[in-house]
Amino acid sequence: MAGTEYASPLLQFVPHDHSGPTVIALARLQLTMDAFEVREFEKDADDVDAHRRLWAMKRDAVPEVRERYMRTIEAARAQGANIVVFGEMTYPALGRLEEDEPFEKQLQECADAYGMHVVAGSSHQVQAPPAQRYNMSRIFVPQADKPFEQKKHISAHRTGEIVDIPPVPRVTVLGMAGCNYGVIICADATDGNLSRQIGKQNGDDGQCYRPIHVLMCPSFSYSSAMFDRAHVFANQAQAHVAIVNGLDDPGVGICALYRPGLGAPPLDPFHEDDELSVYHVKDFSLPVRRVAAV
Repeated sequence: MAGTEYASPLLQFVPHDHSGPTVIALARLQLTMDAFEVREFEKDADDVDAHRRLWAMKRDAVPEVRERYMRTIEAARAQGANIVVFGEMTYPALGRLEEDEPFEKQLQECADAYGMHVVAGSSHQVQAPPAQRYNMSRIFVPQADKPFEQKKHISAHRTGEIVDIPPVPRVTVLGMAGCNYGVIICADATDGNLSRQIGKQNGDDGQCYRPIHVLMCPSFSYSSAMFDRAHVFANQAQAHVAIVNGLDDPGVGICALYRPGLGAPPLDPFHEDDELSVYHVKDFSLPVRRVAAV
């Protein structure tokens, strides 16, 4: 499945079928910091940062989180969801291909069997050579050869996170049922340039091939201000923003789906329980733009 370039280098589009309703399930899978270990990397010769701090899920936490992933996907399927989104840092990776590949295969099999898109949170990863350290989300879609990957554009410096940033910011735009959606990761929601660029392409200036209806925003935040930022991003991007917090903190929200518009309240979930908040979205309230042949 290949992407078609937008006029802007920010966005990449993947053709899809627009039939059917849009049912988005946001996973209420929250983890404590006890599930992680911090890995420090020494300063590289050409690196301006004194150190790089990445988080890795502890080995003994991974099996339980993987089981919770599968239960959540089954619960999402039971609610008729065609997109399920997990929080930042909740992807249960061990960091070795032979150990992680069977779980990836499970997720792909779910996507294929259920006709579902799975936005599998994110995790810190080291890709070599050369050593590049990313915060990356995997998106599993039906009948794909491999998951799509979305890299974080902005490091969360307040938490000590310093990751490599792609030289050209890119949001891959996928489609399921009645919507086009992209993925931004936590601090990306503070990027006014990115939100305004998306808003420009969603605007009536003939620049985009298709509008972006929803930005999925896996987060791992101690601050409820991230939810405010997600709402601002929705207004500037002229798109809905679904934020999913993967951190278990009683003082911070878990998930919400914001619509664009000053003062617009978040949407009410169609269904909510301990595992999921499920939203049926019939109208994204965005104008239909001209569509390029794909």
